[in-house]
Amino acid sequence: MSLLLGARLLLVEDDEIDARAFQRMLAALNRGVQCDVCVSIQEALKAWYSAGYDLIVADFQVKGQTALELLPLVHQTPIIIVTGAGDEELAVRLLKAGVTDYVVKDIQGHYLRKLPHTMEQALKQQRLKMAAEKSRRFALALADIALAMSSTLDLDRVLERIMTNLSAVVPHDRALLLRVENEMLVFQHGSGFSERWWDALSDYRVPHDAVEELHRILTSRQPVMRAWGSYAAHDALIGLQQNSAFLGVPLLIENEVIGILTVERLTPEASFQEDDAERLTAFATHAALALHNAHLYRAAQELATIEERQRLARDLHDSVTQTLFSATTIADAAQRMWQRDPASIQGELETLRELTQSALAEMRTLLLELKPEGLQQASIAALVRQLASALANRAQLDITLQLAEDITCPLPVKTALFRITQEAFNNIVKHAHASCVKVHLEQVKAGLRLAIVDDGVGFDPNDASLTSLGLRIMRERAAATNIQLTINGRPNHGTEIVAIWSARQQTKAGGRHE
Repeated sequence: MSLLLGARLLLVEDDEIDARAFQRMLAALNRGVQCDVCVSIQEALKAWYSAGYDLIVADFQVKGQTALELLPLVHQTPIIIVTGAGDEELAVRLLKAGVTDYVVKDIQGHYLRKLPHTMEQALKQQRLKMAAEKSRRFALALADIALAMSSTLDLDRVLERIMTNLSAVVPHDRALLLRVENEMLVFQHGSGFSERWWDALSDYRVPHDAVEELHRILTSRQPVMRAWGSYAAHDALIGLQQNSAFLGVPLLIENEVIGILTVERLTPEASFQEDDAERLTAFATHAALALHNAHLYRAAQELATIEERQRLARDLHDSVTQTLFSATTIADAAQRMWQRDPASIQGELETLRELTQSALAEMRTLLLELKPEGLQQASIAALVRQLASALANRAQLDITLQLAEDITCPLPVKTALFRITQEAFNNIVKHAHASCVKVHLEQVKAGLRLAIVDDGVGFDPNDASLTSLGLRIMRERAAATNIQLTINGRPNHGTEIVAIWSARQQTKAGGRHE
């Protein structure tokens, strides 16, 4: 099939006789070519920008100007220069500048015989150029999605990258990404929709068999195309008629449809082709994996959040809630005692003060965990002192602190020492039955040494309790930051925990100093 069939040509020619000869040549071809004639460079530029053309044929000299002024268009439209001057140097100059071809006029008009072939070749070259550019954009889009899979697990960023690259894969006016959720199709992301559509899209949730095209995609696991016409999916969604050409493909993970990706073209007769379906299917394979990984990561984050909330709830119940309950009971008792004997409540008020201080210390410790910037800003000495204050009020222990105030260390090391101290104090409350605790933090060489000693019941080094969760957490924290951790204990002789960190050893986690 001739590439000239139905082509739109722009002839730039100020010689009326040559222009008529060119038009007679096109009529003789009988290819349905549409040709517009401009008699000046300015007129030609205006026509191209307003309408666009498949090919430009221009005389080199047009009313004192040259066709070189058309060269900014050559990246989008092929240009053939026709001139009566047979200057080889000019021909080379034009071809280097990007002109597609160069034809020399002759008096007999023989050039018109070979011009159709030259135009065919120019259109063929342009088509190959566009196909190469399309393939290049497609390859870049696939590479970006592959990069998204390896560089981010954030669902919102993955969705944005899919929509950004989709235009390079299959040019379109609108796109929808739907998630399969049980028996429903749920809106995940979209592009190209007007503002009034977005409110409805955000609530888009319909049974997967409510829309014919989408149901076919789900059941066949194959692309579905529809020529330009009314698209039922949006009718079902909003109740508005919207003509479009439609292409949808499944998002598959191990042959299971996890979603559907659809694109639409709103220009009449701008239907999709088989190669569009092939490209979109290949793109959807990468997009499905990126989305699947992002959804798994978000689910893991949500699970971790729930587990952390449960842990904090247990801590609140074990410490602050019980302390506040005791404070409430004492306050009620003090109120009754005040009515009988005001002087007798002095001791109760002192106990109430200690309980509220204990609750405040516990809450500050929990807030440190909820607000990471607290760990970043506080020194390791301040963090240990905060934990010790909570421990003293919580367990009514005698705690001796010897803390060097000017010690600095990287944030990962500081965080690890905070967690080790916290876990050690938890073990003292739950298992040690101690009456006093000594905590010593000092600078040693190019690092620090933290020691926590209690006078509790101790433990047998051969006992299975050494593998308990609390001790394992301490060891893992230490190993991750190159902290040398030693746990010593003897039955009925208390326990000693020593953590030593040296700045000369490169930490595994890295981090900035306080």
